[in-house]
Amino acid sequence: MSSGSLELSEGLATVVDLQRSGARRFASHPGRVLAALLSRDRLRKLGPSRFRYRSRPVAVGPWELQPELLFRAEWDGTAVSIRLEDCQLHGFPTGATQPPIRFEMDAVIRPTESQLMAEATTRLVIPSGSAARLLPRSLLRLLGQQALLACLARLEKRCQTRLPLVAQAWMQRGSD
Repeated sequence: MSSGSLELSEGLATVVDLQRSGARRFASHPGRVLAALLSRDRLRKLGPSRFRYRSRPVAVGPWELQPELLFRAEWDGTAVSIRLEDCQLHGFPTGATQPPIRFEMDAVIRPTESQLMAEATTRLVIPSGSAARLLPRSLLRLLGQQALLACLARLEKRCQTRLPLVAQAWMQRGSD
């Protein structure tokens, strides 16, 4: 097995049809977009453009891990950019440290008159050393690709289901 770190990335592009005008006004508030994509109960605004999201626990082997994500989301006048700044995994046994795996995500949501065009790129970096050297590189690559593809599939599903429902309800109320 090579001594270098393993870096994997995957991308997604999707169009969300809102079937009515107002997409730009909806997207102009990044917190509103994040709340439409994520569970509102688990999303906390930390300050201007910064948000913390505590995901549902996920079973991984004998552990139940709970990801905690720190996002920066900003509107630049034409698009919402969302960047994952930090990802912590809670739930490892007492005394165990989080593996030095780094997950990155960048997304851009561009509104047109009645659509939201979403693009996202995810990246997983598994440094050489620690537990990573115990597994064959081909297995690490396979598990990493599966994790990235699962993340993007979930994101696409939320873009195609939750995002249009929340956006359409907001536009129907004429809210601001």
